[in-house]
Amino acid sequence: MSIDMDDFIDFVRNNLGESAWVPLYKKLNKEDRSEDGSLYSCLISPEDTSDAMEKYGWDLSRGEGGPSIVTCGDKHDYEQSTTAVLPLAIYRSFHGTRE
Repeated sequence: MSIDMDDFIDFVRNNLGESAWVPLYKKLNKEDRSEDGSLYSCLISPEDTSDAMEKYGWDLSRGEGGPSIVTCGDKHDYEQSTTAVLPLAIYRSFHGTRE
């Protein structure tokens, strides 16, 4: 089902948080790609909330914020989180190595 940006914004303004279930991820999927948007839920510390709400942009995108293994030459490092904003669900990608 294709929705437009007006429907997506209306959902966020008027319906989000009004039912028993809250979507962790919702994407605007316009077939002709003329409009693009998404909702990706996360946790943020109370002291960072005001700053995050004032910004126009992404604090976290799908696939960010989870643990990561960083390889540089022969050196391998493990990062528990790549951001202070914590995703409620972690999107994982195996880059084609697994289904």
